[in-house]
Amino acid sequence: MHIAIVGAGISGLAAARVLSGRGLRVTVFDRAPDVGGVWSTTRHYPGLRTQNSRRTYRFSDFPMPPHHQD
Repeated sequence: MHIAIVGAGISGLAAARVLSGRGLRVTVFDRAPDVGGVWSTTRHYPGLRTQNSRRTYRFSDFPMPPHHQD
């Protein structure tokens, strides 16, 4: 089975990781040139901050980069 995931934000990447870890073929699509959703370096929202700190908004084995502000 080959699965397409639309959206390379945190939810899309988490889904891709779980499904590929179960042996399924996964392709992730996103309109941005890079992945990460709110982590994307191509998406800028002046003055916007997340409701979560980088300590809680992360993958357990891939924390949010330290240069992102809380």
